[in-house]
Amino acid sequence: MRLGIYAIMTDELSPRVFAAFQRFIHEETGIDLSENKKTLFISRLAKRLRALGLRDFDDYWEKCQDSTFFSHERTEIINDITTNTTSFFRESDHFSSLKGYLVGTAGKAKSRERVFRIWSSACSTGQEAYSIAMVAQDALKDHPGWDFKILASDIDTNVLEFASRGVYENDQVKEVPHEFRGRYFLRVENGKNEFQITDNIRKKIIFRQINMLSDPL
Repeated sequence: MRLGIYAIMTDELSPRVFAAFQRFIHEETGIDLSENKKTLFISRLAKRLRALGLRDFDDYWEKCQDSTFFSHERTEIINDITTNTTSFFRESDHFSSLKGYLVGTAGKAKSRERVFRIWSSACSTGQEAYSIAMVAQDALKDHPGWDFKILASDIDTNVLEFASRGVYENDQVKEVPHEFRGRYFLRVENGKNEFQITDNIRKKIIFRQINMLSDPL
């Protein structure tokens, strides 16, 4: 019965409080929460009300006015409201172009600093960054002396924590080319049919929380 009461009360999101959250989320992330996303907002944030034992969104917004509370809660709000969609080798033509660029540049360059620096700027759960790393590792294997480093960033700290582990379920790695699966993944012996990215790929990537609206980078 307690959960039923919460479900009813969280539907009562006043226009005033929703507008306040809309302003905050847009200022912090650049995400526009239009009126037709009100239901999505409620479904994402209702769990915070339950976790905090709050009656409704008015109480939640009031509690957010406390700076000490909000210094932590703002991260929870941002994590819950962001949508993370990614997969290995999504938009495969991009990776073919990347390989061609790396091979062509490495073959012609005379620079002393033989390093490629790559930024995966909205990396979500890491599949894009690891795909880039696998392509780069493969493209540069015949060009000794070249190295690459990847900065993988996202605003959501939960997905960054997941990405840094580099562990994925079997269904998540099905789009990885067969030769890459054999070369850059190790089966995790935990009975869950999971695979972990090899250390030589993981060490090429730094995962970092970056807000592209406000961080100097």
